Amino acid sequence: MPVPHANLARALGTDFARSYFISDAILAGFNQYASIATNPSYASIGHGWHAWVTPRQVNFTDRIVGLTSYGTLSELTYGLDYRVSPDLVAGFAFNPESTKVTYDGLNASIYQSGIGGGPYLGWLVSPTTLFDAWLGYARLDRAFDVFGHGANMPVDRVFLSASLTQIVDTPWARVVPRFTFFHAHDDVGGVTSGQGFPIPGQAYSWGHVEGSVEVNRDFVVDQRFLLQPFVQATLRYDTQQLVDTVTTIDGTDIGLTRWHGQLRGGVRAQLGSQAELWLSGGYLSFFTPGIDAWEAKAHFRMRFDETNSALAAYMPVKAPPPVAPFSWTGCSVGVNAGYGSAKAQFSSDPNGAIIDFAQRNGVLPEIAAQQAGSISTRNAGGLTAGGGLSCNVQYDKTVIGLETDINYTDLQSSQLRGPFPLAAGVSTTWENSFRSNYLGTVRGRLGILANQSNMLYVTAGLAYADYAFSTATDFPGFSGFRFAGSDSRVKPGWTAGVGWEAVVSGPWTAKFEYLYVDLGDRTAPAPQNIGGLSAYAWDHSAKLTENIVRVGLSYKLTGPPSSGSSWFSR
Repeated sequence: MPVPHANLARALGTDFARSYFISDAILAGFNQYASIATNPSYASIGHGWHAWVTPRQVNFTDRIVGLTSYGTLSELTYGLDYRVSPDLVAGFAFNPESTKVTYDGLNASIYQSGIGGGPYLGWLVSPTTLFDAWLGYARLDRAFDVFGHGANMPVDRVFLSASLTQIVDTPWARVVPRFTFFHAHDDVGGVTSGQGFPIPGQAYSWGHVEGSVEVNRDFVVDQRFLLQPFVQATLRYDTQQLVDTVTTIDGTDIGLTRWHGQLRGGVRAQLGSQAELWLSGGYLSFFTPGIDAWEAKAHFRMRFDETNSALAAYMPVKAPPPVAPFSWTGCSVGVNAGYGSAKAQFSSDPNGAIIDFAQRNGVLPEIAAQQAGSISTRNAGGLTAGGGLSCNVQYDKTVIGLETDINYTDLQSSQLRGPFPLAAGVSTTWENSFRSNYLGTVRGRLGILANQSNMLYVTAGLAYADYAFSTATDFPGFSGFRFAGSDSRVKPGWTAGVGWEAVVSGPWTAKFEYLYVDLGDRTAPAPQNIGGLSAYAWDHSAKLTENIVRVGLSYKLTGPPSSGSSWFSR
């Protein structure tokens, strides 16, 4: 293998942490197991559009090579599909993802981020047999940083996954066996590192087959609420591994196992006829010595149409009385979850004393080159979750509201760049890092009602977040020539975005929302570290922006259930 791209992919957890599977999402598209099991009423559900989102987080530890590495994988898969017929669902799914791996006790890290997507379909071969397939392309950016030496490499990935699922009803529980095939091909482009050495590209393939068995059981809470706890065991076999062996730090070559075991458990909830929420977690690395991997995952799906409830077909009840049109006037509490990406733009400026020194000693071009070397951008992504409160007033087809929320965000990144040559025997290195662990907003909202249950809106207002950054300039080999500056505080800014909110059932509403957040610039002085009398200093600055995509679920606390003067009652 001419370059270690496949080793980098393995270290990023590609061989056991990623799964590009949407079988569960397609099962939900057929209105959960209740409508596709032996009940013949599944065929009367009708056509319609569905939107869904699946956030997933995997944390893993790898000790195989003798070093301990810690990795986090965050991905958020979105899908939009159409029920072409009672037996066929077709749609498109895409998933932004971000991975970071750090090594215990070493100045070394690996990153990968990007987005992929493609078309998929689900076909009910029989009332109890489902086939699904997803063909996609992903564009990724892979980077490593080892002792100040690093490079960024573009990755083009093509993947195919296909599954066959069987539904078996028994008197005591439902059994769901599944067989899955997955194959991916990565093409990594050649680059030149920041230190000037070339890294040739490489292409490789990887894939696996797996079998799983799930056991679940339905518990009907009331006419519009069904719970389904489940447990699932999976056995995976790697048909094409990224690498067959790895070399430990003491020079020993050890073979990697091709078998992986996984165990998950969770619960599904059907909320009326329009929405489904699934929560699960599990352990992904049985039979894989030296690796521990844990997964947390959710799935939320919402139907656009409001007729032909699958739950009503599964659970015959008396026809309910006519429901008054929903009124958006009132206050609601809610929760949300999604994916956030952050971009920090670093720059540094020398103060007047340094400029004066450079002019008098003829090294102004070198200082200009050092300043140019300070410019850098770092990106980070991760899952976000939180809660909030909103109050709205409905005027005919217009809704005006005020909303506040606060969310956890795991956004952080660090980088060591250089050394950059300045003069004979003189070079510099730059250390940049930033972190933000929560984000809050206070926003106004203006909505337009498309119909009695769906609102499109724009929103804007104040944003605030904890925001810490640090930058250090070093001259390796020159003691005392270090200019380090940092700042950490709550930073105000602004936010704006768009969204869609829809009535799910009764007082419940669900929303899909995008927010752009600008927290502005932050500057920290960085005096030379030889004492307070030094006249020389740099000013280090960093600007932070965020992009948030999330889904939410809200419960209306106050306000009338309907409005006699609203647009819908005319």
